[in-house]
Amino acid sequence: GGGGGGGGGDGSGDVAYLREQLAQKDRELERKNARIDQLESSVADVTDRLREPNWPLPCFKVCHHDINGEVKEPALNRLTKIAYATWLMEAAAATWSILSMLIIYFGGDQGHYVKYASGRNQVAILFLCIIFNGACIPLSFYYWYYGLYTRNRKMEGTPSLLYWWWFWNMFLAFAWSVLYASGIVPGAWGWVSAFKFYSADAEVGDSDSKKKLFGTLTLFAGILWTVVALGQFYVLVRMYRWYKGSGGRNVEQTDVVKGAARAAGSSEAGPLLAGAAAQGYQQG
Repeated sequence: GGGGGGGGGDGSGDVAYLREQLAQKDRELERKNARIDQLESSVADVTDRLREPNWPLPCFKVCHHDINGEVKEPALNRLTKIAYATWLMEAAAATWSILSMLIIYFGGDQGHYVKYASGRNQVAILFLCIIFNGACIPLSFYYWYYGLYTRNRKMEGTPSLLYWWWFWNMFLAFAWSVLYASGIVPGAWGWVSAFKFYSADAEVGDSDSKKKLFGTLTLFAGILWTVVALGQFYVLVRMYRWYKGSGGRNVEQTDVVKGAARAAGSSEAGPLLAGAAAQGYQQG
């Protein structure tokens, strides 16, 4: 009886020892994982600093841009190319809007056409068009396209909050394109402005050919902005579906899975192994 009690006492000590060893191994594993994460972050920072600018022109390099070389995921690679084509179309639409405004302003009756089409002060509309469309090109590149490019390049290294920040910027860009395509905001040429030019009566002045020319300019601007809005909507929807699907797991979601696995290892595997060891000791 005493020997059995002593055996039981030794078994309890072995179980406690095994639990302590497992807990120590778990702490060491966590320290190693933290060190690995730190090293990976440092390598990523160094890699970003070593990326030499190569875009947009050889004589004017602003940032590094290489879709095929940096966006490895096939689905994201195609989506990034579509987004890039959409941004190029947006830059063309903004440029065309400025040129159309200048032609209509200086080609008409001292800006009378601008006031007729927009219903506001023609000089103010001219400056608004130049400012809004001129700022649209760099801002749209940085906030929605290059943001998408960066997130698709890093993929699992991007926190969830940055993805949602991009979704918000992309939605604003899409809404902006819809307003510009409609032509109902100051400084924008679109479908409404084209309709006003084509339906203009003799009170507007100048010849019918000039009115048709101005209407064609604004109509083409409306078509360009419509194509941009459709492209942005497609990119927004496809990116949202990818993010919500299995391919959209980001670093935070991955960390949750890893943390759950480590927690399972420390909270469940430890007692199970200790119990198995105790059972084997008792059987021995």
